[in-house]
Amino acid sequence: MMPALLSLSSKLATLISRLTSTRASNLDNLDAAVSSRSTLTSAQAASAVWGAATRTLTSVSVTSIPSIVDSIQRVSGSMNVSTTDITINAVVVARTFIVFAGATGQSGGAMDYFPTATLVNSTTVRITRVATTGATNYSFFVVELK
Repeated sequence: MMPALLSLSSKLATLISRLTSTRASNLDNLDAAVSSRSTLTSAQAASAVWGAATRTLTSVSVTSIPSIVDSIQRVSGSMNVSTTDITINAVVVARTFIVFAGATGQSGGAMDYFPTATLVNSTTVRITRVATTGATNYSFFVVELK
């Protein structure tokens, strides 16, 4: 017990020796109000970043982050057949993947209308679904990495 108290006493002496008037003043202000916080309501902040009608991201910039993405191409449209090929700008197949961005269409047998996308070659994306009639609106992103 005694060695612990002696150690505590020495640590307390070190702390007191480091406590300058400037540091003491800073400690007194630890409960100061934060003035750099936004005064926007959550709805105002959301609408400042997201387009209210479309919920599309509108004002975010990532220019200061080095990107590993070489290109992003949006592939979207409507189909009423089971397969359709879309021509895109050339990509390197080994560094490219496709991201599903949404689809709308018939409600009956919904999975029959659900589109999938495959990169056939460097300039062709194939959109496929089971259904052969009725419209499906689709959207995909083709992402090529550096």
